[in-house]
Formats: sequence, C-alpha cells, structure tokens
Amino acid sequence: MGGTQKTAISGPRRLGLNSRCLTIVLAALMLLGIVLPDRALAQSATGAISGIVTDAQGGVVPNAEVAATNTQTRVITTTKTNESGVYNLPYLRLGTYEVRITAPGLKATVVTGVVVDQANISRVDRTLELGNVTESITVEANRAASPTGEHDLRC
Repeated sequence: MGGTQKTAISGPRRLGLNSRCLTIVLAALMLLGIVLPDRALAQSATGAISGIVTDAQGGVVPNAEVAATNTQTRVITTTKTNESGVYNLPYLRLGTYEVRITAPGLKATVVTGVVVDQANISRVDRTLELGNVTESITVEANRAASPTGEHDLRC
C-alpha cells in the first residue's frame, strides 16, 4: 500500500511562531514583571491624602507630624511635612480616615471624615494655631470634589 503519511504539527510552529520569537516575547513579559513596581499595579485600588500645613501668620510648618488613621481598620500611616510644609500620604486603602497634624508649640488639629476614593487625592490643608501641644482642634471634613479629581478639604 502506497499511503501518504501525515505529520501532526504542535507547539509554537502550529501557531505560526518560531521558537526565537516565542523566547523574545516571554523574556519581554518577564522583564515587565520585574521592572514594574507592585505599587504601580495597585494604584487603582488605592488613594492618597496630601496637603500643606501653615501657621497662623501664613508661614509654612516644616517637620510637622501627620498621621492618618483608617477608621475601619485602625491602621495608622504617618509622615512629616517637608521644608515647604507639604505632606503626602500615598497608597492608602480606600475608606474613611481621621487625620491628626501636630507640631511643637502649636495646637494639634484633627480632621475626621476624610474619604479616600479610588485613584484620587483627598486634600487636607490646615493652619495650626499657637498653643500647648495638649490642646487640639477637631474639624469634620466636608467632601467636595474638584474638577481635577481631588477632594478639597480646606478650612
């Protein structure tokens, strides 16, 4: 019998890819997995709080302690203001926060009800008054979205 033999093609050649092309694609995907930081991939599930801290005379307050407490989980995230009085708390879990700002020789300020939304920045600017460190001022945040996607919580 003079039949014709059929050879089954499987693997990358069946898909029209040669092994060199497949190797390059796999290497590129692995490189992307190594190069991209985890936080960049998780940005859509987080938000941030930022702002400027000033004193009653309008001067910036460098090195002020800023602590944001998630009211559901009680997890506290802290930072300090820079030399321009600016602070940023990135990559916060979504939820409602209490923000406490303290600096030596100034009254502490507590802002409650700060909502952190997905991929947004909630802005909390505060002016600290002269006073004892044991004194504090509590402010309930009112949430107003700005056209830039930031929440502006200024007093």
